Amino acid sequence: MPDKTKPIRAFIAIKLPDFIKKVLKDTQKTMLANGIKAKYISPENMHLTLKFLGNIDYDLLPEIKRNLTKSAQYVKPIKLSLKGIGTFPNSRSPKVIWAGINGETQKLATLHARLEQRLSNIGIPEEKREFHGHLTLARLKKNKLSAQKFERLLQQTGQFESVKFTADRLILFQSRLMPKGPIYIELFSAKFGTKL
Repeated sequence: MPDKTKPIRAFIAIKLPDFIKKVLKDTQKTMLANGIKAKYISPENMHLTLKFLGNIDYDLLPEIKRNLTKSAQYVKPIKLSLKGIGTFPNSRSPKVIWAGINGETQKLATLHARLEQRLSNIGIPEEKREFHGHLTLARLKKNKLSAQKFERLLQQTGQFESVKFTADRLILFQSRLMPKGPIYIELFSAKFGTKL
């Protein structure tokens, strides 16, 4: 039974199908084979995150669920694929290596904007940065990624594109930080297109 007096760490995301997780795992293997030493994110823990909520009061969950449902009900399922890799903040001093999202990205951005607006109405601050759908593959350690290694990686994986997958629901996850890594618990799911 959850302790309703303590805040929960939560985020809103789209689940990835297993065949997409396999593509991500294969890409990470290529990165490792190219000598890129980093903290690799387990594909089993990857989601397409639309909104990180941070620590929220348990009492706010019903309002979040209601706004998730309202954000999802007029959205048709979204066709997406993975395409290419990149880095944050830039390729000269990368800290994060990510896989890009392709396909109906405008629909995804519109959904994100609708979510931001609805959640801001219940006191959850809007993200100031522009939304860029991506999946984090790895976080680089203190030793920098050399330009030569990154160039080689781009040649091998930079232009890859996966087959399409369909996003058909928004999911509210709780994130529990554990010594061996985070555990994600699905709290609520809102299916797209229930009012179309």
